[in-house]
Amino acid sequence: MLLSPYRFATGSGSDPNWLDVGLLLHLNGNFTDSSSTPKTSASAGGLVTSTAAANYGEGVQCAAGQYITVAADNDLRFNGQFTFEFWMRATPVGFGAGWQDQDIFSTVSQSVYIIIRGASLDFRIHGSTLYLNTDMSGNTDWHHIAITRDASNVVRVFLNGVQKWSLTNTGSDASSTGWEIGGITSLAAKPYVGKLDEIRFTKGVCRYAAGFT
Repeated sequence: MLLSPYRFATGSGSDPNWLDVGLLLHLNGNFTDSSSTPKTSASAGGLVTSTAAANYGEGVQCAAGQYITVAADNDLRFNGQFTFEFWMRATPVGFGAGWQDQDIFSTVSQSVYIIIRGASLDFRIHGSTLYLNTDMSGNTDWHHIAITRDASNVVRVFLNGVQKWSLTNTGSDASSTGWEIGGITSLAAKPYVGKLDEIRFTKGVCRYAAGFT
């Protein structure tokens, strides 16, 4: 499969799964959801977009207390097939080569979250954790992260198109709750410190079931 070398496409003419896109944040000057069924999304804590924080166009530089909120919607449920992907460039915060825990994403219910923990990027969905097994220490490059589940309930985690882990899992978020991108609701002491850009969630579609470019 081929990953578009630019920002995620907008519109059915360039994305065959366009009608299944539940959320698309380009973060170019605003926090507007550019999907065909826009959700209410906004910044918190004074978070702003800028070209300095971008992989493409504009992006955001998250710090303590700064994150993106997305209102609850059934299009954003982690049940059935899905593809959740984004670009990130984390900043080490901790002692020496180690990393302090950093919370990148969470549903408000905390049934699903993504976190850098001990320099490993982890994805948790209802008690099952998928480990990227990649040492993030000192690594400040931009990375494309993709998490998918297919029709056989195989959940996969990809780093820059390389599959890092997989697990059969039928779990989902407990209910339709909002999202926080750049933090976890009850763990404000462990914010994500770094850049984010081009965030996309596709409901009912596993875009990547094998390695891609």
